[in-house]
Amino acid sequence: MKLNKKALQFNLQFFAEPGEGDPATQQPPTTESTSPSEQQEKTYTEQEFQSEIDRRVTQALKTSQEKWEKEYQQKLEAEKQEAERLAKLSAAEREKAVFEKQKEEFEKQKREFERERLTNQTLKTLAAEDLPSEFCDMIMAGVEKAEDIMANINIFKKVFSDAVEKRLAERTQTTIPGAGEQQKPNADDPFLKGLGL
Repeated sequence: MKLNKKALQFNLQFFAEPGEGDPATQQPPTTESTSPSEQQEKTYTEQEFQSEIDRRVTQALKTSQEKWEKEYQQKLEAEKQEAERLAKLSAAEREKAVFEKQKEEFEKQKREFERERLTNQTLKTLAAEDLPSEFCDMIMAGVEKAEDIMANINIFKKVFSDAVEKRLAERTQTTIPGAGEQQKPNADDPFLKGLGL
C-alpha cells in the first residue's frame, strides 16, 4: 500500500458561480499554510501507518486478554468456593449437592434443546406459510409452548397479509399517465416554460 506524500491541489475557483471572481486576478494556491493556527492533515509514510496499525492491534489484544483473565479468575474463584463448601459437607450431603448441580445442568441443556427445536419448527412453519423467516425471533419472544407460537404465527400472518394487500391497493389506485383521458400540460409549470412549451 503506497500513500501519496503530496496532497491533491484543487483550484476551488473552478467550482465557483460565474461572476464570483476572476481566475486571472486570483493568487495561485500555495502548498504552505498562510497562518500557523491552521491545521494541516497529517500524512503517514508506509512505516508509520503500519506502526499505528500494530499499536492499535496490540492494544486491542491486551484489552481482550485482560477481560478474559478477569472472567477466568472469577470463574476459578467461584469453583474454589464451591469446592470449599462441598468439603465442609458430609458424604451424603456432598452427593446430594453434586446430584442437584448435575440435575440443574441437565435441565438447562433440556431447555436449550427444546428452544432450538421450537425455533426450527417455527422456521419451517413460516416457510410453509410463505412468511419471512426474519420474524422468527419476534414470533417466539417470551413464548415457551408450541401452541402459543402457532397462535402468534396466525396473528402475524393475518397482520402481514393485510399490510401487503393494503400496500398493493395503494399502488394500483394511482393513475397512470396516458391511460384514459389525455391530461393537458400545465402552462405554469417552470419545467415546461424552460423548454419553451
